[in-house]
Amino acid sequence: MPKGWPMDGEQDCRTVEIEALAEAGVEDTVSRKPIGEFENAKTFNDGTSVQVKATVYPLYIDKVKRRWKERHERKRRWFSPKGTAKALKQPGLEDLLLDLKNNPRKNRSLLAIAAA
Repeated sequence: MPKGWPMDGEQDCRTVEIEALAEAGVEDTVSRKPIGEFENAKTFNDGTSVQVKATVYPLYIDKVKRRWKERHERKRRWFSPKGTAKALKQPGLEDLLLDLKNNPRKNRSLLAIAAA
């Protein structure tokens, strides 16, 4: 699940597009409306951590690239919402994704992307 820090001068939904391309090699259409938020501890390489609030935006993948910027640092894998939640081990995200899986029509952001 591509993640990143806010970027100066960019809307959060645009940051999602940039991160998805760099981290997973996917070109996509991202909703401007988030599907939710969750909090978790971001741990740095030096072992320190900080509590952060992450905003989650749905995206529709238009193209999957064979080569992408971080391909030597990351392995691209596909998961179901439940599998994503378990792999990332972030309880707040797990709740958000399981709710999305169980109630997909409840989220207007996803309906807007599906209709596009």
